[in-house]
Amino acid sequence: VAARGFNISPKLSARLFARLLNPTDTATLSQPHVEASLIKMTREALRQGVAGGLADLDIFARPWGVDFGAIHASTFIWQGTDDRIVPVEAALWLGAQLPDCSVERIEGAGHFWIYDHIDTVLTQLARTAGKTGKCSE
Repeated sequence: VAARGFNISPKLSARLFARLLNPTDTATLSQPHVEASLIKMTREALRQGVAGGLADLDIFARPWGVDFGAIHASTFIWQGTDDRIVPVEAALWLGAQLPDCSVERIEGAGHFWIYDHIDTVLTQLARTAGKTGKCSE
């Protein structure tokens, strides 16, 4: 039903979705370039149906079967404390499973905080790539 509603009126669907989130995410998603990005992303996600979205929901319902100890790359998780899409507990659990993971809780931030803070993520990634020398592109 939600997919059909989105296909009929993407802008209205994006605005209704934004209202379900915390005030910070609602404000972020009300920016025209962010709304356009959300609509483009949702169109792509629904291009072949809703199975992918349902699979995402299913991930939280069962063990992943991943050997987290075999992951040797440094990892970072940024998690907004007011995220209503990914539970904070899920991000903290994942961070605890990864051997070399740094988890940063972002107080008051929601799921879409990265739109306003991409520089924070890119700076950290560039700093990490410079330390390891593994990123040559």
